[in-house]
Amino acid sequence: MTHETEEILHECEKNMQEWYYGVIRDMNPVQKGRIGMERGEGADLLKKAGIIASLRGMERDKLASAALWLYEGGIHALEIPLNTVGAYYLIKDLRKQLPKKALIGAGAVLDVADAKAALEAGASFLFAPGTDKKVIQFGREENIPVYAGAVTPTEVIKAWKYGAGGVRLFPAASLGAAYAAEIRNELGHIPLVAAGGIGRAQAADYIRAGCDAVSIDCHAIIHSLDGADAVRMASELAMEVQGAIRPLAGMPV
Repeated sequence: MTHETEEILHECEKNMQEWYYGVIRDMNPVQKGRIGMERGEGADLLKKAGIIASLRGMERDKLASAALWLYEGGIHALEIPLNTVGAYYLIKDLRKQLPKKALIGAGAVLDVADAKAALEAGASFLFAPGTDKKVIQFGREENIPVYAGAVTPTEVIKAWKYGAGGVRLFPAASLGAAYAAEIRNELGHIPLVAAGGIGRAQAADYIRAGCDAVSIDCHAIIHSLDGADAVRMASELAMEVQGAIRPLAGMPV
């Protein structure tokens, strides 16, 4: 299959998903706050989680199992990038399979159409690669936190002024934990999630640098593991991140 053919099929699937969720919305309108939350509340929940597992690049038939292993291991915030085949259906399925307290978010949210479809599927938060004012405003209207992608202090401030629930520092691994720390020193009132290329070895460094949470690709967490081994690996990573959080929060280690 050529690259052009894959792009056409992806666009067709997206259009079908938008149509499907549009029908659902017309049949049963979404009430504000049904699955949403206030700006500060969303930030607090992700900060408490400490780590978000991005299920990017997972094969569809393994994704649900991986999500369950991660959750059992103590990683309760999961991200489904919308450029994953069948992303909206996966969000909807995971919302049914995982406990209600699980945070299931949508990543790679490019526009309002993406945001609407993700909300209808049951997303708890939205990760955008850039700072789109319309997407952020949609999140405010629907009480669903939007974490806008940003690199520079100017972009971080702009996202916050637009009403973002927080900022997704991307690509964090290229920028480094020291860069994140400098951003926090100047703009400590803005919730910050580090994302992009962060592995297990660096995760706690970004927490110590002042980030509220870190986003790590699922492959960097469980690799080719499954079952009990995957749960154990997820548990170890969750404990490492929480171990970095506790002293910063004034809690006993």
